[in-house]
Amino acid sequence: MLLPTCQYEWYGYPPSNFKCSELVPEGVPQCTFHDKNYLKDDNYEKHKEEVARRFREKLKEYSSNNMPLQFIGYCLPEISLEREQLTELLYFNSATFYGTVNFSHATFSEEAYFIGTTFFKGTHFNDATFSKGANFFEAKFLGEAHFSGATFSGVAAFQLVKFSRVYFRAAIFSEYGLFASAEFFKIADLELYSTKKHTFLEPNSPGRKIHPLLKLNFLEMLSLLKRNSTKKHTLVELHFQIELIFQEYS
Repeated sequence: MLLPTCQYEWYGYPPSNFKCSELVPEGVPQCTFHDKNYLKDDNYEKHKEEVARRFREKLKEYSSNNMPLQFIGYCLPEISLEREQLTELLYFNSATFYGTVNFSHATFSEEAYFIGTTFFKGTHFNDATFSKGANFFEAKFLGEAHFSGATFSGVAAFQLVKFSRVYFRAAIFSEYGLFASAEFFKIADLELYSTKKHTFLEPNSPGRKIHPLLKLNFLEMLSLLKRNSTKKHTLVELHFQIELIFQEYS
């Protein structure tokens, strides 16, 4: 008797659609990756090792068959892919990381998608290499996010991202780095290098609400970039640190 598969489906771009193929027991609608309660509260300690082990198996299965790494909608515990060579397209769209995530020194050879991903704890992309595009559109970093020393060779999309504390020290952008309507709630520590002539930091779009101090600093940075941008590698160096007392604003 064939077991049914998980009922989780994703419709959106990219990819155009995704249907989870994980087997589940009869009468269980979703697999351990897509059951949002499987790692919540007291269940986290019970199930974190099981989920992490199965995630590693899934990664190996995809990689050994040269398949796209589709972890769309996954709910994951603490994960470390430090120094991992990720050679296929990577999708973590709508995924939720309940524990610390470590991608330090990892290499993303193809596009990496983290669209709508939620990171509850610390996230580490220190010295990671994104050889092609990196898309974090509408992601939420509720803990510290570290991108210091990261290299983005393709377009880096951070539009509508919510950052609590973020660090981009000595990050290198070879193409556009898009931060339109990104929100920074506590600390934004940026030291950015550009290899292109264009401006890669954008102010918040009209109508988006932002702390006045932060808005002022964005405008100041834009002015500096326009005056100092150059084709020479790493000549533009901007370092600003904003420490804001967290506040809800309407």
